Amino acid sequence: MINSLKGFQKNNKESCARGDGFSIDPRLLVEQENFNPRDYNDPDVIEHIDRLKHSYIDGRYVPAIIVSVIDSEVVIREGHCRRHAILKAIEEGHDIKRVRVEEHKGDEVEQVALILTSNDGLKLKALQRAEVISRLSAYGLNDTEISKKIGCTSTQVARYLTMLKMPHELKELVNVDKISATYALQLFDKYGAKLATEKAKTGLETGAKKVTPKVVNKQKRLTPKMTHHINESLLAISDVFDTKVPDDYTGNLKITISVEKFRALEEAVKFIETLGDD
Repeated sequence: MINSLKGFQKNNKESCARGDGFSIDPRLLVEQENFNPRDYNDPDVIEHIDRLKHSYIDGRYVPAIIVSVIDSEVVIREGHCRRHAILKAIEEGHDIKRVRVEEHKGDEVEQVALILTSNDGLKLKALQRAEVISRLSAYGLNDTEISKKIGCTSTQVARYLTMLKMPHELKELVNVDKISATYALQLFDKYGAKLATEKAKTGLETGAKKVTPKVVNKQKRLTPKMTHHINESLLAISDVFDTKVPDDYTGNLKITISVEKFRALEEAVKFIETLGDD
């Protein structure tokens, strides 16, 4: 089984040439499914690929695509958008027979880390970086080990991993740039999943184009959604008080309440307290 560019070139001399470096027929480059976390429907990515396409067509410099040879296939490890750009140029009738490639000989962990350390392409968005960091964590690396591999602090690694715990709806608002990943994480830390999402959505309902601290801090009045949320929580525990009367001596009311109903009450109180937060 071939596992190097040198070995691949020996068996594919017509489609893979060797001079100062290696160059290969771009149609032989393989993109491993889900390795690259980019969304190819993202307008920023589409624009980036289009710019790269014109660079290839015009003969301008474009960095080499980084590859690893795995089981006789030349698999991209950095430069996925470049491959898409070249294939689009070929589809439009441009003759691009070969493209420069460089071989990456590290193991799977090093190959994943390369996604975050390369400076040649469009920068990943925060949640995409978080996804790649989670892969490194799945390989058994702790936060400190990951931080050393990708050039950041262990605290930053932990924050990225926490981003992945945010609710799907809140992450979707981040993905469409309705709230920054950093501020979404702040809301999540402060209010938890449900209230953080509610505050972000309420901010957008006021007509704001993007949720910011200024937008959230204006939420001082009870909206219909907030009122409904509080009512639902209080109704869940209202039956506890139906037959109770205060103690004649102390004036205190003693009740027995289930854990489920206590949590409903706790959530209602927490929600009301957030209305006055700065």
